[in-house]
Order: sequence, then structure tokens, then C-alpha cells
Amino acid sequence: MMKKHTHKFISFGLIIAILVCSMMVYAVPVNAAILSCGDFHFRVKGDSATLLDYQGGSSTMLTVPSTVEDSSSNKQYTVTEIGYDCFRAKGGNLKSVSLPSTLTSIGYGAFHECSSLETISIPGSITTIGNCAFDSCTSLKGITIPNNVTSIGDFAFAGCTSLESVSVPASVTELGFAIFHECTALKTATLTSKAGQMMFRGCTALTMVDLGNVKEIEYKMFENCTSLKSVFVSSGNPTIGFEAFNNCPAEIVKKRAGDINNDKKININDATEYQLILADIKPDTDAYNINGNILDDNKRDINDVTYIQLYLAKKCSSIPVKQSF
Repeated sequence: MMKKHTHKFISFGLIIAILVCSMMVYAVPVNAAILSCGDFHFRVKGDSATLLDYQGGSSTMLTVPSTVEDSSSNKQYTVTEIGYDCFRAKGGNLKSVSLPSTLTSIGYGAFHECSSLETISIPGSITTIGNCAFDSCTSLKGITIPNNVTSIGDFAFAGCTSLESVSVPASVTELGFAIFHECTALKTATLTSKAGQMMFRGCTALTMVDLGNVKEIEYKMFENCTSLKSVFVSSGNPTIGFEAFNNCPAEIVKKRAGDINNDKKININDATEYQLILADIKPDTDAYNINGNILDDNKRDINDVTYIQLYLAKKCSSIPVKQSF
């Protein structure tokens, strides 16, 4: 009975999070002023400016300015934030956006439903990516989350159906609901220390995930990831949350570093198989791709073969790689 109540409660929370993306009202703080500059409208306060609105719907490429000037006073303001729903459904033709290094925050729904957006440069100065910031950017092919980001909101990249690979840096300490929900082209993902509830729910093309040092696989984190083959951790056995792997393949491949021929043991045959693949005599296999990076240096080469041989000759006691849980 408790499980049913928990499920209903979290589902209700998910509905509320979705409504947040579409119902939030933007308030202009006291002592703030509005400035217009070309196709942009800014809210300015103190020395900072927030980009509130964009009206240049015909443009395909855009550079957001780092400063805006009040012509009546000649005062310059530093652009630090992309505001709520700034480009939502207004940047329909935008394919490429460059953001300034002065920004620290991308707000709620900032690029929500910019369906033509293919590339965007997120500067290293960004610390916060808000709820639904890139939700339903269906043409977005790649995204780099900078190392200074500490918070990513609910549904931040949900519905980005062209996104194929993602990496979440160790700096991120706050993760919302369903960040990559139904990113149906997503194939690989890398985390470091933090995961979120329903994070990859409905990512039907997802095959491989490196969890790094994540300690808990959250509620429904991989639900309906019907292509999932392997999930790895750097050390230890993480706690598995309720329905974390609901409707995933019955058997997720376990990483056995060095087991190149996938016979659940490591022997001279694996070294031979490895050499044949490196020489292009035999094609790559799933076992080679999963278990071949023995030195954990993000590449597969003759040095890995040598390590297998040293291991078999008892010149080294272990294989220094990440393991599956």
C-alpha cells in the first residue's frame, strides 16, 4: 500500500513540475527598469541586466550581447541572465546561438520549444540552468554542460529528441526531475557524482551509461530505456531506487574488463581477440567496446593488450577499470 501512495505522490509532483513550465508569471522587481536594444528587451537593476524578450524571429544565427547601454544616461549594464520564456516560440528560426561569458543563469523555459535550434554555446560562467530551459528543442544535436554549473532544473533538456550524448560534470549538486526525459535519440550518458529522479525516463535509444561515483540510482531513473545494455560505476554498489529499471531489458550487460570474447573469464584468448580487432582482421564487438578500455584512459590500443598479458603472467594483481554494479 505504501508503494502505491508513494507512486501517486511522485506522479502528482511530476504533473506540478510540468505545469511550472507553462504557467509561471514573470514579475519585474521593484527599482528595476526596462531597456530596449534592437530585437532585445532587458530588465536592468544595479549593474546587471536580464534578457527578458527577443523579437527577431526571422534570424537563424544569434549572438546575445554581454552588455547593454542606457542611452539616456550612457550607463552600461552587464548581461548576467536569460530570463523566463525569453526565446520560447519566438526564436522559431534560430539554428545557432552564442551566449556571452558574463552570463551566470539560464532561466525557466528560456529556449523552450525552439524547435530549429541545433547548436548553442553555454559559457563556463553559467552556474544555473533552470526548469524547462531547453525543453523540446527537438533539433538540438549536442550540448556541453560547463564545469561551473551547480544546478539543473526539472525537464531542463526533456524532449530534445536529436540529442545523442550527454555528460553531467561533478560540479552539479542539484538535479531536478526528468532532466533528459524522452530524449529518444540519446545513446550514451556520463555522470560523475549525482543523479536525478526519472532522469533518463523514456530514452529509448540509450544503450550505455557511466554513473561515475553516483551512490543512488534514483526513482524511475531508467524507466522505459528499452535499449539499455550497460550501466557502470567507478566503485561500490549504489542503492537502487523504486522502479529505477522498470521496463528495461531483463539482463543488463555487466562490465568484465579484459573479457574481449565475452566468455565470462579472462585468458590468452582475450589478448588474441583484442589483437585481431586492432588489426582490423575481426570487426568490433559489444564486448570489445564495453570491456576493452582496460587502462581506463578513454582509448583502446596495444597497451590494453599488453596489460592483459601482464595480468595473466601475474605481473600485476588487478585491472584498473570501472566496474558494473
